[in-house]
Amino acid sequence: MSLSTLDLLVQESPTSNDHEVRVIIDGKDWLNGNRLGIDPPQLKRQLASHSGGELLLGRCECGCVGCDDFYVEVRQNAHTTEWHLPGGGVLRFQTEDYLRRIDVFLEDHSWESIGRTVERRIDELFA
Repeated sequence: MSLSTLDLLVQESPTSNDHEVRVIIDGKDWLNGNRLGIDPPQLKRQLASHSGGELLLGRCECGCVGCDDFYVEVRQNAHTTEWHLPGGGVLRFQTEDYLRRIDVFLEDHSWESIGRTVERRIDELFA
């Protein structure tokens, strides 16, 4: 069983006038430019409390969530985390490495403009 590596790369998205998280699997952009990644705060909210079930990773090229969304089904145990793909494929990650990479993503705010930082801090105050 081959294990993959996950990286989450935040970049500006002029198409949707926000930011997007590009999902990088084994060094390759997994969304292949066919979809936009999810806006970082939305993905962070999902991952902060996520240990299994559906995970939204991609949205339509128009930028709207709810239009041609791309989900994976996440199944996790102490050793492996699996992404079950639509159509039947499975990606496997070593759970410790997967969770470490998620934690790095959750703590990264380097991409934020001042407006996005204010938005995040206000959300934290009212959470």
